[in-house]
This record gives sequence, C-alpha cells and structure tokens, in this order.
Amino acid sequence: DIISHLLAPAERRQTRPIGQNRATTTGWHWEATLPPEADAHWASLGLDSLDLPRLAEPDRDARVRLRRRLESSPLGQSLLEAARHLKLILQNQAQFHLELGDQSWRVLRRDLENRILVPYIQRINQNLNALMSQTGLSAQGIKQVVCTGGNASFNTIAKWLRQKFPNATIIQDTYPTQRPASCSRVAYGLVN
Repeated sequence: DIISHLLAPAERRQTRPIGQNRATTTGWHWEATLPPEADAHWASLGLDSLDLPRLAEPDRDARVRLRRRLESSPLGQSLLEAARHLKLILQNQAQFHLELGDQSWRVLRRDLENRILVPYIQRINQNLNALMSQTGLSAQGIKQVVCTGGNASFNTIAKWLRQKFPNATIIQDTYPTQRPASCSRVAYGLVN
C-alpha cells in the first residue's frame, strides 16, 4: 500500500534527472543500491499498466502481480526496500526526502498515517468488531492485547488500541536492537 498509494501516484512524486546531485538530508538516511547499468527510469516499472491493489484490501492477485513486477527489476527491488525503510524512518522523524532512479518524493509521516495506516486500522477495526460480535466478547472485556509486526510501532496504532481496548494491557512490539537476526518479529512478539 505504501508503494501503490503513497509512492506510485504521479501527483506524489517529482521527476529528477538521473545523476543529479542528491539532496542533503538530516536525520535518518537511506540510499538505493542500484547497479550503474540498471534502468532507473520510473516508466520502466510499468506500474501504469497494472491494476494496483486497493487500499487496505486483501486484493491477493493484484498484490502478487505488483510484487512480481517489482521483484523482476533492480529499480523495483529498490522500491520495495525503500518502502520498508520508509516505515522505519517515519516512525522517527516527521518527513523524509526519498530519491530513487529518476524520481524524488517528500514523504510526510502524517501522509503515511492518514493515507495508509488509518484505512488499515479501519479495516482491522471492522473485522475485529465482526469477530467480537460472533464470539460475544466486548472490547471492555479484553484484558491483554499483543501487537507485533512492522506496523506495531506506529503511535497511530497504539492510540487506536488504547481507545479500542480501554481495560487492556497493550504489549506493543517495537524495533528492538537486541533481537537476534534469526528471530522473526512475530516470534519475538509472542515471546514478549
């Protein structure tokens, strides 16, 4: 969703000449490791010809097609890597200037939260309400919530969890530095 709805739309990015001096950045930094011979032109990804996944919807087939397209080129692989780093960076600073190939973006934390996380939370909330209705549980009766995964560290998620489950102890996974590299985030969260 970060790629489909935050980076891919033409109005969200600006074209820049390849080889142009990179903007200086403060705070966290990320730079693509594109080989010099890679076609670093945005148009080479062919995203305009794809039906991109709908925001916060499973859209399995569209997601598989998008991932395959991105994984098939160095630029696409770098875009996937940039999206992963963007989530980390925007948890620690309010904005980030991203340059990749012949495109650049100024991505704000609030854009990520409003355009991506809020619809995602709404989708989870809808499914959670249906589950609680089926099981006869109430949000007030939940005593503990374990939240783990790549999005668990966002304050937007924490705020929603506290509102949704006012009587629960919220155990929220962060990006720990002491976690062994071979340990998945889910396993680490379950251990916590």
